[in-house]
Amino acid sequence: MSSVFSPVSFVIVTYNQEKYIQAAFESALRQEVFPIEIVVTDDHSSDQTFEIVKQIAKDYRGPHKIILNRNPKNLGIVSQINRAVSLSSGELIVGMAGDDISLPNRAARSYEEWCKSEKKAHSIFFNAAIIDSTGKKLGDQYIQDQQRIEGSDFQLTHNNGHKWRIQSYEKEDAIYNSWVLGATHAFSRETFNVFGELSKVLLAEDHAIPYRASILGSIKFINEIQVLYRRHEKNLSSSDFTKKNRQMEHANKILTSSQALKDLEIAVKKNILKNSQIKKLKEKCLKNMMSGLRDVLKDRDELNWKVIYFCCLENLKNIFKPSALRLIIKKMQK
Repeated sequence: MSSVFSPVSFVIVTYNQEKYIQAAFESALRQEVFPIEIVVTDDHSSDQTFEIVKQIAKDYRGPHKIILNRNPKNLGIVSQINRAVSLSSGELIVGMAGDDISLPNRAARSYEEWCKSEKKAHSIFFNAAIIDSTGKKLGDQYIQDQQRIEGSDFQLTHNNGHKWRIQSYEKEDAIYNSWVLGATHAFSRETFNVFGELSKVLLAEDHAIPYRASILGSIKFINEIQVLYRRHEKNLSSSDFTKKNRQMEHANKILTSSQALKDLEIAVKKNILKNSQIKKLKEKCLKNMMSGLRDVLKDRDELNWKVIYFCCLENLKNIFKPSALRLIIKKMQK
């Protein structure tokens, strides 16, 4: 057991994961750092997930503090993240899904790397090994390669060959490209204290939180395995969800850019950035949003396009006046 005190909250978000939640929760309870706070928040599962969680917590006799929550109704992943953060108290929040397994020193290593950065790395993530539904390793690391680009920017290669760059906020492409592996992600409480809750219409948090982190300081990737990432028939990495992922990509571009726009404006109000620093970035956010809406309109034959379209419109209404938005949409439909 490590003797280093760690102001860490280990948060687990769950939904209908009765097959996997025991292994996930027990891996959090085995963290070799003392003491930590473990928050489990369940998004109104319809199976036995929360009952399993309650029984494990009841039987636990270890040093870690446990906080349990079950939402009265299903809220969705981003509202789950907001809820988990509000229930926690640690300076550093280590996130985890209810179907993955964290290695015993993950919390300690996250805190160690955070301290090494002098707490300027507000977003820290590791590599992961991929396992199947039975826990068998599939032989691949989630991230296959890392290359330094310039300064603090770097490029990562997914195990499917896809490449993406982690860039500082002032790079226009960072608005949409600063994605991290959410299954291994730890982030500072400051990313919420400064900017507030994430918009509940976001599809995921793994673009928005790193972008906030880059405004406040930096994003740090550590190329070591700290999570066993489970790939199964119900998660968003499975082949059954490939089409759905493609359909939602356009909406994600709009919603992520909208969140970035709001966060940039907050940074100016709080004297973190100056108006002169964000002028081009705001323009890029708006371009991304218009480009995403145009793509949604083009792909209207795809399943769920109306849901995506109206979700995006509701978000755009917060930024554009109704008359301007009607004009934009009219031009796009030609």
